[in-house]
Amino acid sequence: MKEKINTVVFDIGNVLAGFDWQSYLSQFGFLKEIESRIAKATFLSDNWKEVDRGVKPDKEIYADCLKEVPDLEQELLKVWAGRATIVKEYEYATEWILSLKRKGISVYLLSNYGKTPFEAAKKTFSFFQHVDGMVISYEVKHIKPEPEIYQELIRRFQIVPKETVFIDDIRENLKAAEEFGIGTILFTSKEEVQKHLDFMI
Repeated sequence: MKEKINTVVFDIGNVLAGFDWQSYLSQFGFLKEIESRIAKATFLSDNWKEVDRGVKPDKEIYADCLKEVPDLEQELLKVWAGRATIVKEYEYATEWILSLKRKGISVYLLSNYGKTPFEAAKKTFSFFQHVDGMVISYEVKHIKPEPEIYQELIRRFQIVPKETVFIDDIRENLKAAEEFGIGTILFTSKEEVQKHLDFMI
């Protein structure tokens, strides 16, 4: 791991904001069997990756989900309609970013996010206004861990990989960043990540 860095790149979901789709799904009170089938057709399927990729229209992705659970149309519609509310900003997110910036660190976001949920998040998440830039999957039509999204991050912001650390909660995404020479930290908690950062800044 690099000892000194000047750039921190954050993932959003489960790092700066909670993506707890299980709790979201449980609030509808479906039978466990129905809940499981809905999850497999949405959050646990390739259909959800397409939401983040931003190539297919939402209506087409919804139709693909419905093909997997054609007998659960009403249940699926309820879940789909509220998808923009699933991700919740963590209380520490803004101050964490500001604390890094006070130390002269550049802060960017690199996240898999669909257009509709992201537009909703931009209206409510306070930390967006404090970052130096972001690369969001639906805008570039690539999702982590595809190499193109990391290439876009480096190109767009002239990031120097050896002076950069990427924080994500998914190991596969970190391994892809390491292929470009970017340092990485697996997110387990804000406190644990900060311990690593304190040695690197």
